[in-house]
Formats: sequence, structure tokens, C-alpha cells
Amino acid sequence: MTSDNQNSDDLNNKELEQFLSEMKGVKVPPSSRSKEDAWRLLMQSVVEEESKVVSMSNSRVWYAIAASVVIFIVAGWSYAWFSTTEKYAPKGYVSDVVLPDGTQIKLNADSKISYPKFFNLVGRKFTLEGEAFFRVMPGEKFTVSDSQYRTVEVLGTEFNVNTRGAVFKVACYQGSVKVHTSETDNVQLTPGLKFESIDGVSAVNSFQSDSISSPSWINGEFYFEGAKLSEVITELEIQFNVTILVEGFNPEERIYSGFFRNNNLKNAIELVTLPMGLNYEITPDSSKVIISK
Repeated sequence: MTSDNQNSDDLNNKELEQFLSEMKGVKVPPSSRSKEDAWRLLMQSVVEEESKVVSMSNSRVWYAIAASVVIFIVAGWSYAWFSTTEKYAPKGYVSDVVLPDGTQIKLNADSKISYPKFFNLVGRKFTLEGEAFFRVMPGEKFTVSDSQYRTVEVLGTEFNVNTRGAVFKVACYQGSVKVHTSETDNVQLTPGLKFESIDGVSAVNSFQSDSISSPSWINGEFYFEGAKLSEVITELEIQFNVTILVEGFNPEERIYSGFFRNNNLKNAIELVTLPMGLNYEITPDSSKVIISK
């Protein structure tokens, strides 16, 4: 070891001895806490930190629950609003529908009605394809519409609606109804009045409502006055579930006034064809009728 290194070590040892000597004079105040208190404080700080974490976790849980409740409510309301019930009467049959509010609907053959499954919540709104007779119980507004946005609006009444293609007919038997179409608006009908719109031409006419309380088709009778033969043929096809072919003339250009019953195909065809000087042929299985001039 060189003399320079030796001098440096001696200097360091003296500084260390002086520092230790000064530290002996420093007194650290005694702690007033026992080991148990110190341990408790330590554990308390740990619990507080854990509580902060748990609190944040709980907040997230509550947010998740709230979001789930909102989703559940929206899904439930959407289900109630968009869920529909459909009733259908096939060709050759008439169907009865009774709603929970007591309203009675009779569907003519080849007719379908759809309405909200929970209509007491979202409104009594019905869509009709074909023909139906309604006995509506008093209550909230009751509307019947078709695919062409022609609408019948009532509160409590009895009325008949026929909507088949270009034909739209409404007859009021009790109470009053309002009819809305693209050509007319707010046409009010009282008992004994009927609204007819055929190929865009509308008219309001009267009928004898004193002697009848429901349309004749409910009893299997179909009356026509100045109707196109094509309309009569369509009704025959619906009531008897047959296909009718026409040869040698245009049924749109022939006008028919008369009636038929839906209990016998041969008799019904004769009541329509014979007064008009037409011939007919029914296939052996009664599935097809040929009407010719």
C-alpha cells in the first residue's frame, strides 16, 4: 500500500468515528404505539385500499345492472309493440274471433285479420285482408285498415268491412264509423249507410238496416245489385273453394243483380249463369267450373 492510500484510509476512518460519535447524542423519541396498535394501523390501511377497489367494483356492477334493466324494458316494450296475432278463414269456411275485451269478429272465407298481441297496451289497431263483421265493445279507439291504407275508425259499434283488391265497402249497422281513403276523408256513417269504393270511384248509399242486424253473408247468403260479374265469380270461388274459368266473354263487362247461397255449388252457379244466358260445366271432383257464352 502506498503512502497516499494509507492517508486516505486514515481520513475516512476518522470521519466515520466522528459521525458515530455524533449519532450517540441523538435521541429518538419512544413510540407510544404497541406492536398490536401498529399492526392494527397497518391492517386498517390495507382494508381501506381494498374498500376503494370494492367500491369501484360495486359501481361497475350497478352500472351493468342498470344497463340490463334498460335493455330488458326496451326489449319488452318492443315485443309488446311489434308482436302480432293473425286469424285466417280459408276458402269455403267462416271463422269466429273473440278478443279479450269482448269484441267479436266474424271472418268471411279467404279472409285474414292481424292485430297486436297486447292491443290493450298499444292500441286496438287491426289490419284486414278480405271481409269481416265487427261487434266492437266500447273503449279506446278501434281502427281497421287494409294494405292500401284505407281505414275505418270507431269507438263502439257494429259494422262490416269488405276489402278485396280494388273493392272497399263499409256498412254501419249500429253506432257510427268514420271512413278514410286516399280519395275521401272523414266520411261518417250511421246505421243504414254504406260506403263503397270500387276502382277509385266512391259513393255513400243507404240500405235497410231496420230488418237486418248483420250482413247476409253471415247466414250464407250473398246479394248483388249492379255488380260486375267478375266480382260475383270471385265470391263464388271464395265460398266454394273452386277455380272458375271464363270462356268467350269478359266478366268485367257483364253486370249482375241477384243472389246465391253457399250451401250448394250447382245451385249457386245456376242462379248466376242462367239469368245471364250463360252455360256452365262443373268437373267431376267439383274443383273447377267453366262458364261460357
